[in-house]
Amino acid sequence: MPLRFHRSRPTVGLALGGGGMRGAAHIGVLKALESERIPIDYIAGTSAGSIVAAIYACGRRAADIERMARNLKPADVFDSAMSLRRIILMGLKVAFDCLNIPSGWMPDPPVGLIGGKRLEQWIHRATEGKTFNDTDIPLAIISVDLDTGREIIFGSGSTTATLSRHYPTALMAEGEPVSLAVRASSAIPVVFLPRRYAGMNLVDGAVTNNVPADALKAWGAEVVIAVDLEFSKQRGAAIDNVIEVVIQSLDIMGQEITDLKLAKHADVVIRPGIYDAGLMDFHRIQELIDGGERAAMEAMPRIKDLVAPR
Repeated sequence: MPLRFHRSRPTVGLALGGGGMRGAAHIGVLKALESERIPIDYIAGTSAGSIVAAIYACGRRAADIERMARNLKPADVFDSAMSLRRIILMGLKVAFDCLNIPSGWMPDPPVGLIGGKRLEQWIHRATEGKTFNDTDIPLAIISVDLDTGREIIFGSGSTTATLSRHYPTALMAEGEPVSLAVRASSAIPVVFLPRRYAGMNLVDGAVTNNVPADALKAWGAEVVIAVDLEFSKQRGAAIDNVIEVVIQSLDIMGQEITDLKLAKHADVVIRPGIYDAGLMDFHRIQELIDGGERAAMEAMPRIKDLVAPR
């Protein structure tokens, strides 16, 4: 009787990148992957991608996340860190530092416009307060220590043990609340206050690793699907506020590094191609979701070929 060998499928990792409000496109990508029964064994996210990755890893289906996103309002996730007094302090601090005038007598001014507490609370509810040790799908989230430039990788104990061998200079944060990591990874410099953690000031992981496909390869994923929201290069209107200036600048600076990493570590790169959605464009969430779904379906033949049993 001839021997029969089981043909197993390769392990699949999904990397979701940053891009502000355009991160809603990740929900559409998940909808397409679910509809075509594409398995996800590992998931990693940065900034806006960390939000969707975290909620999905904690057991929510794509349709659930879509409903949550469509009902989302700015007041649900944005809490101002500013007041007239603090705005004046911020301006004075910048002026004094530029002119080399001592300012140690001044109260500490804010270093971000949005506090971030509401976002963290919303993520805490959406993820049911789970830690990285509780997720349904192994999850990694990337952040950066603003003071040292050191990359911080949040994950479960087994995840951080594996990744620490590949990232000897990164700090591994084991078993923390998922909401804490998302808040840190989403802290766009100047827009959000940094998230204090273990004596560090953590900010947006996009500063060093906007689409963490490399982490998935190091983790053991045999097929890596990456979603790159790119930078807002085809806008319908000029950039005319400080928030958009910061986001656009970060995206432009990081895109070349992102392209190099994806060429090396990603097997499929999905680019939804929606570039002009601002941070407050909540009314466009459905459009962004639909754009992500279309882009994922266009890539589906390649994805199916890669994940087929071998």
